[in-house]
Amino acid sequence: MTVPSASGPVALEGILAALVAAASAAEPAGDVTELVADLRDALDRGASEDAIFERVRLLDGAGHARRAVAVVAGHPDTPRRPDLLLGLAGFLLDAIDPAAGLSVAEHVGATADPSTAFDAYRRAHLLAAEGRLALGDRPGARRAYEAVLAYDLDDARAMAGLARLSRDGDDAPVVPLHVEGIDAVYATFAGAGRYRLVRPLGRGRHAIVYLAEDTRLGRTLAVKRLLPPRAVSDPGAARRLARRFVEEAATLDRIRSPHVVRLYDVLPDERAVVLEYCDAGSLRERLREGPLSSDELAELAVALRRGLEAIFAAGVVHRDIKPANVLLRSREPRFVVADLGLAVPREHATDRFGALRYLAPELRHGHGRPSRATDAYAAGVVLLEAALAPDRLPAAFDDPAGPADARAHVPEDLPKDLRTQILGMLDPAPHGRLW
Repeated sequence: MTVPSASGPVALEGILAALVAAASAAEPAGDVTELVADLRDALDRGASEDAIFERVRLLDGAGHARRAVAVVAGHPDTPRRPDLLLGLAGFLLDAIDPAAGLSVAEHVGATADPSTAFDAYRRAHLLAAEGRLALGDRPGARRAYEAVLAYDLDDARAMAGLARLSRDGDDAPVVPLHVEGIDAVYATFAGAGRYRLVRPLGRGRHAIVYLAEDTRLGRTLAVKRLLPPRAVSDPGAARRLARRFVEEAATLDRIRSPHVVRLYDVLPDERAVVLEYCDAGSLRERLREGPLSSDELAELAVALRRGLEAIFAAGVVHRDIKPANVLLRSREPRFVVADLGLAVPREHATDRFGALRYLAPELRHGHGRPSRATDAYAAGVVLLEAALAPDRLPAAFDDPAGPADARAHVPEDLPKDLRTQILGMLDPAPHGRLW
């Protein structure tokens, strides 16, 4: 992925057109068709950003994030509404397409007049700073924070961002944190009288993850809490998101594997789950620091295989294997599979889903359904991405059609066992995929 230039305003029309083109030409079927129609209706009615993106998150939870992005990006009102552009930028920055999200945020930042539209200007530059960090551009993040402080010397988020950059040094990795919405979640958390939130670890498209403490046992944990429902005009959407969140916890509760993140508790009244804390971040963050060693790559391969075997044995397919959903511990085994928010029972796995670059060919082209083989393919792409680091995956993986044969992109100079394993996982034919 190429980090967008920060040299000037971005060609918004081209960005939005590319987002529309990235979605499959085939419309989803069944209940998802109704969700898409509801999102389009909300856009046509000029609904609020909160109401629109509640529907976007619902489609994302159903495995159609790129379809939701395409609907918003393709609506004629979107280029004229900075709130929708910024909502789209934030959604894209959360691992859908960080480069596109950064470009949208920087377009708004370049076109918003801080003297008359400071809220949009500020939000755009703060998102741009986080996007620059997500793509490893620390000087660009610094410039974005400074752009906010040029008009408000006391802005807490910009000051905190600059402080993080200065404290960690120019060569140290900084974990980007999309902080919008975090304060509200923290303020309303009671923790069942047992769990105390310490600090935010990160925010995804549906939930915020906190470092937390079990005050009874003195144990460090992670609390994942669903974002509060904001589309009050559609409480049904919020209920469906909450139901999927509970289903994820139920799936985790059935899995017993050191290679899958462990569930400790469920707090239904708080829309939260208590999880094992993996203290070394995610694979996505680790790859920004530098390439994995041969031993680490071999360990990652074992963890993906055993973790996915345990998930499949529990009766589900994961459907969203990617580096952001592989966490790291400082103890053995180091790599663990996490985030089963899109996991569904095998017999119900019919929709395409997940991040585009990790989709198996049969899912990209509508010829198959999620399965053990599609999870294996996604894991193969993750292994290839880790093996190529610090180089990025070839651009073909981000093309809606995908690479003609992903095996052609596996370097010949990889360790023999690892190369053989990746080649087997990336076989275009589902029945030919081998671990």
